[in-house]
Amino acid sequence: MKRIFIIAQHDFLAVVTRQSYIFATITLPFILGLGLIVLQAKTATDEPAATAGAVGVIDQAGLLGPAATAPDRLQSDPNDASIRRYDNLDYAINDLKEGSLDILYVFGPQYLQTGEIDTYGRETRHLRGNSPTGYSGLSEHVRGRLLRMILPEYSSEMTSDAASRLITPARLKKLSVRHDGTVEPLRNPWERISSVLAPLSVAFLLGLSVYLSSGILLEATVEEGKNRVLELLLSSVTVDQLLWGKVLGLVGAGLLQVISYLVLILLATIYLWVGIDVSPATLAGYLIYWMLGHLLYAALLLVTGILFGGGREGHQLTVIWLFTAMFPLFFAETLLYAPDGLLARAFSYIPLTAPVAVVFRISRTSVPPIDIIVSLAILIVSIYLVMRGAAKVLRTGFLMYGKRFTLPEVARWLREA
Repeated sequence: MKRIFIIAQHDFLAVVTRQSYIFATITLPFILGLGLIVLQAKTATDEPAATAGAVGVIDQAGLLGPAATAPDRLQSDPNDASIRRYDNLDYAINDLKEGSLDILYVFGPQYLQTGEIDTYGRETRHLRGNSPTGYSGLSEHVRGRLLRMILPEYSSEMTSDAASRLITPARLKKLSVRHDGTVEPLRNPWERISSVLAPLSVAFLLGLSVYLSSGILLEATVEEGKNRVLELLLSSVTVDQLLWGKVLGLVGAGLLQVISYLVLILLATIYLWVGIDVSPATLAGYLIYWMLGHLLYAALLLVTGILFGGGREGHQLTVIWLFTAMFPLFFAETLLYAPDGLLARAFSYIPLTAPVAVVFRISRTSVPPIDIIVSLAILIVSIYLVMRGAAKVLRTGFLMYGKRFTLPEVARWLREA
């Protein structure tokens, strides 16, 4: 194991110090982040100036006291939104539709127990939502004022439910009232695309890893073949140790890339005040399938480099591997909207397409456990077979550097090695 890690460390450092890798890992995320900031700033400047708006309240929990007193408590601050009390939800939604009301809070009868508040609003173009006229900003603004209204009611007799609400005042269920009066769940524009961007990002990172790995591996293979470096290494380590060291070094460099992009995504979510609805289990699935996919393609690229080096055939074959890794993206719509369909399941069972296909599926639905188990088993077995084949090819390929190989010859090596 020690020799494997020494080889992996050497190849890892050789990869991460290349200019192309530094650009893709540091410079490119920085440029993308800067572009995101500019886009958000432009969107914010396109918004009209913030003004206090009318807020409606339907109090089915009996929290706010007499209707006449509630507005008076908010008039001490001239920047506060005016409060309108409603008894009928249809009337309030009609005012929202007509534009005379900006937002509506409905405290249900079980508010103290659950903390849930139905929040109706007209969907805005705000991305950050920190303006009082934006949906999210107005929600937070008024929620704090409503909490002040609740406090005097329960200061003398503090029940456990009321104490829970003081710690966690509200769980807002956001709803949007469209121009025709229909109601639908409201999500931030960035949140609406996060479920699509997440699998696309994983596919992009896998494709980027394959693309960078192909150039690095082909170049390194040519150099090591000319210098007969691997022949010297094979006198000190076994073929399997050499192969695993090289592949693990490459995967480690790819993992560092993934971390850099994850940091970018994390900073973007903090900056935009966006909650990306991705569970820890789904994130773990993304990472597992990315790593297995990278292992598989790294082994295939290593075999390609051994056989063809930097020649035309080698470059053509690496393009095929890259195309195969990205092939499921041509069917992205089908994978997103029919994640349990025949095509999605078929892609999940093909090792070269499984990493991207399964990532799309788990981001959209609860994939049957049997599909996950079979898919992982096929991927692991495929990696083992490719690594075994790569070891057999490696024993012969580097000792015959400079000779052009044909597929029948390679097949014969695999049979006889």
